[in-house]
Amino acid sequence: MTHVRTYQDIFDGTNAIINRVFSVLDLTSPKKMQTIANDGFDKVLQIVDDMIGEQTDENKVLKLQDIRQNEQFLRKALIDAFAELGIIAKVRKASDIQKVERTEINEDSLKKEDDPDNTWDKFTLTSQRKENASLSTKMFLRLIPVYIKHYLDDGTPQYDLERDDYGTVKMYDSDQAWRKIIDTLWMCDSYAELDEDGKYSPTSIMGIVESHKNVDPFFYSLYMKLQDLDLQGEYGDI
Repeated sequence: MTHVRTYQDIFDGTNAIINRVFSVLDLTSPKKMQTIANDGFDKVLQIVDDMIGEQTDENKVLKLQDIRQNEQFLRKALIDAFAELGIIAKVRKASDIQKVERTEINEDSLKKEDDPDNTWDKFTLTSQRKENASLSTKMFLRLIPVYIKHYLDDGTPQYDLERDDYGTVKMYDSDQAWRKIIDTLWMCDSYAELDEDGKYSPTSIMGIVESHKNVDPFFYSLYMKLQDLDLQGEYGDI
């Protein structure tokens, strides 16, 4: 990589790409992840191309282009991101796949040009059974956006999405999100039960999150995430 000179450069650029991929693509099942890691990887490259087109800083353009050109590195980074969700990547070498596919072909008929150097390794993804949390729960934790709090001239608090140097919305670390949620919401007895005044019950998830959202920016982020999911009807009857 010519323009990516430090580990921090690699981390920042790759992390921005991975966050954008998770935000844009549907990765709600191991099968969908497997498709993106293999035949659908062009969609990842298109996202990087779009990010490159958004940049106004030539230095950032060059760094993203460096990562874009190293497709095997980027593919491995994506697989590592899947692994953080408890998804195991089983790698089959392209050469081994070719051997299986050619068992019925006369070896004497094979020529060098029939064996391209750019054949990608294949990945098979399965869920780790030892993980207690579902993939949908892990994806929820992985995609809680970071909001920053600031005050207007009249003292009114305002929250804005925090973005990295490449314009991608930052996400909370899923382990950090999990700990904060468990530590704060472990005693909840409902999701969004209402009291007699039509407000969230103080022992409901939404009630506690709402009461914390103006104190801790994480709970504002969680509140907005829950609101989005509620509007989309993804919870159903809880």
